[in-house]
Amino acid sequence: MGIDNSFCVLESPCEEQGRDESEKGLVNGHGCSICIPKMDIQIQKKFVYYAFERFLGKDTIERIDMVVKKDKRGGLFKRGFIHLKCWKNNEHHCHIQNILLRGDCFHLVYDIHYNYWKCFMSRSPKPYWNLC
Repeated sequence: MGIDNSFCVLESPCEEQGRDESEKGLVNGHGCSICIPKMDIQIQKKFVYYAFERFLGKDTIERIDMVVKKDKRGGLFKRGFIHLKCWKNNEHHCHIQNILLRGDCFHLVYDIHYNYWKCFMSRSPKPYWNLC
């Protein structure tokens, strides 16, 4: 499964006007997490990390959490959470932020066969691990 450099992003470019202060804090601050609600059980964390690093750039990902879930028919799949360190101050990141803040999703194409993940802003609080 090779990663393709292309991706599909929906909607329009970033506009700072019209955002309230809470949105500006989220966009310019830290703590945003992206959720991929359903991905193949065979997908590995390293593969997801590499795909998002190519999409968002180096030094933007804090960590990735993956949870194994069961669908209604008993089949296994994974739910992924990509926790970001920060957003970069560029048009690409701003465009993605706008999509997420509106509650929309974007599609990240991760291989040459145009397989993609639907990516949403996570609604779950980001867990912090105490590793002592």
